[in-house]
Amino acid sequence: MAKKFVLVHGLPGSGKTTLLKNLVNKKIKSNEDAEYLDLDKEYYENNLDGKIRDALMYNDYDRSHNSDYGYSFDSKKSIVYVDMLCLTNKSLADLIYALIKRYMRTSETRIFDFTILDFDGDRKLCVKNDMIRSFADPSRSAKATIETETFEEVDVELITSLVAEQVATGINTTCDFNVKAKKVPVWNSDEASSYERIKAYVYGAANTLGCAVENNILRGESWIIGGKEWSYTGNEWAVGSQEPEEFDTFDKIMEAICPNISFLNYKKVRKECCKIEEYYEHDYYSSYEKNRWICDLDKLVSILDELELIS
Repeated sequence: MAKKFVLVHGLPGSGKTTLLKNLVNKKIKSNEDAEYLDLDKEYYENNLDGKIRDALMYNDYDRSHNSDYGYSFDSKKSIVYVDMLCLTNKSLADLIYALIKRYMRTSETRIFDFTILDFDGDRKLCVKNDMIRSFADPSRSAKATIETETFEEVDVELITSLVAEQVATGINTTCDFNVKAKKVPVWNSDEASSYERIKAYVYGAANTLGCAVENNILRGESWIIGGKEWSYTGNEWAVGSQEPEEFDTFDKIMEAICPNISFLNYKKVRKECCKIEEYYEHDYYSSYEKNRWICDLDKLVSILDELELIS
């Protein structure tokens, strides 16, 4: 059975990350095997093998800490969604080769299927989208890259040839791979509904601010409300409760997207989409009962749309 990969080719602001995260969430919610591999936290094309290794380790760490898109690396998962800024055919070929090389070390399969989601190169529209996603932190803007960076049309035949050359010289065993491309339009905010535009603002702000989001749920810092600890000698003692934490991440998002919201509207929005979640955490020496604030971001989008708080 072939190991499947979905890659993206498009300028910043095309909607690549949003599309990939929507696709992987749909797979996971329907109990299908899927892996989201984020290689776009830094943009560089050197040492891709090391970059993929680091991303896989990052995923393992994230999953254990219940953080943003922390899906554990599993070589048995049937499909991997790879998020990385690839603007040229060579960068796509280098990425494909690095994925083949890395996954051949941890998987029994020698058959690989790559689908490239090929966004069109509408630079003006990408600049506009980039303004929406980076409004919470203008320093994260990719406007210069969008306007000046080389952006090549996907050439499947060329990519296949470049990968084959690298496989022939760099891997000591045979493997089969297939590359195909699928055209995808750049997300157009002008054609989007008010709900879709607000969703872009909310999730863009959460991403830009580095908030912990998993399955559309924003989570704040936790605090202990009870528990116990014990030592290797068998002694144990109760753990006292801590002062509740503020929901600072929610407030930062609201400050970014609705800086002039009234106090009454803020209270209404928070009541509709935020609540305290209770959960348990334990290890070899302790067991804690904890609380934390959570916010359903889809509910936040809906209430902001209903109250027309973002134009």
